[in-house]
Amino acid sequence: MIDEYNSTKAKSLDTYFGYAPNKIIRGKGIKLYDEKDNEFIDYGMALGSVFLGYAYDEVDKFVITQIRKGVNFSRPSFLEEKLSKILQKDIGLDKIIRFAKSSSILLNIIPRVCRYLSGKELIAYPKDCFLGNCDWYFAQTFNSGGILSDIKNKTINFEKGNCDSLLNLFSKYGERLSCIIMEPYREEVYNPEFYQILTQKCIENSVFLVFDETITGFRYDYPLAQKKVNCEPDFTIIGKAISNGYALSAVIASKNIFNKIDKAYKDNKLFDFSITHAGEIVGISAAIKTIGIIKEKQVINYVNNLGKYFILRLNEIIKKYNLNTKFIIRGHPTYFQLTSPKGYLDNTKKIDILRFYYENNILFRGFFSICYQHNKPDVDKFLDLFDHYCLAYQKKFILVQKLN
Repeated sequence: MIDEYNSTKAKSLDTYFGYAPNKIIRGKGIKLYDEKDNEFIDYGMALGSVFLGYAYDEVDKFVITQIRKGVNFSRPSFLEEKLSKILQKDIGLDKIIRFAKSSSILLNIIPRVCRYLSGKELIAYPKDCFLGNCDWYFAQTFNSGGILSDIKNKTINFEKGNCDSLLNLFSKYGERLSCIIMEPYREEVYNPEFYQILTQKCIENSVFLVFDETITGFRYDYPLAQKKVNCEPDFTIIGKAISNGYALSAVIASKNIFNKIDKAYKDNKLFDFSITHAGEIVGISAAIKTIGIIKEKQVINYVNNLGKYFILRLNEIIKKYNLNTKFIIRGHPTYFQLTSPKGYLDNTKKIDILRFYYENNILFRGFFSICYQHNKPDVDKFLDLFDHYCLAYQKKFILVQKLN
């Protein structure tokens, strides 16, 4: 079935197995409303991009005020400088920031920049991750249709968090490797030795290190998740949480690196991050206000604490019904999933649980993206339903065992 009026695969009706509203008319806080005005509590929060809540008044009012002055100009808006300085204050005064509308755009450009600056061809990234809609990424995935063989031959995988795999990568390909692109971590921080090897080998082999913090930045910790791992990349990408659903991403690197990029551009050797709508003030103004609220209201601490409570209670319910072999919770307190020890929920089980929550007016597809306007009563409602679901599942599981 073609989801005819949907442009984002992760939002498709197929990912919900049909158990989702067909069209969303509006959203407010953590609730979405369909064309029949049915109300759903949402735990996806627009693929994790809405971090404060839908239609968050302070952000929207600020954006509306700015767009009435124009949204894109022939020279940069003062807001571009303002947001850059906010980020420089938090991340480093020696940094330069360039904006775009999505992380995938930046993840397409950065490898080209790294190849030029390093004079080397290969790109490496960890298995079992997602790093944007890019040919180099899909070159090593199962759904690599349409990717040129030359690109496949220039992309290498390694095991995330695995020191031996990382050492093997550098041993085999270090002299040809232009960059490593990865998240600093997703579910939990890796062994400190992994980051030590990563830093040392990148320096020794003149390999650019790129951290994609589209998910983790301004969500796991403030400002970036990388501060926990004692490993500073050459390039950092941020997005999603910084602008509360408005389209914005940014790449951050040192002034020294950007000076080299700028020189190559002026020498007509390299085309870099120049994008017509990069400086559009809609996402930029949203980010200015969103980041201010995140700091002022200690949003990240709140969301982390709520997520820890949520995970603790989910695990207690799973243990209560002896379903540890069927369900596990995997991920970070602010962004986690209900899955199985196999690493995924089989379709029969997933359809069952998605249908159960849809019938109870909760929009859920296995992932929890906690935002500032989720609260304990909302979480407790989900938990009460999960308790009922697990009780029924346990009874059915025991019955099946007896019949067999």
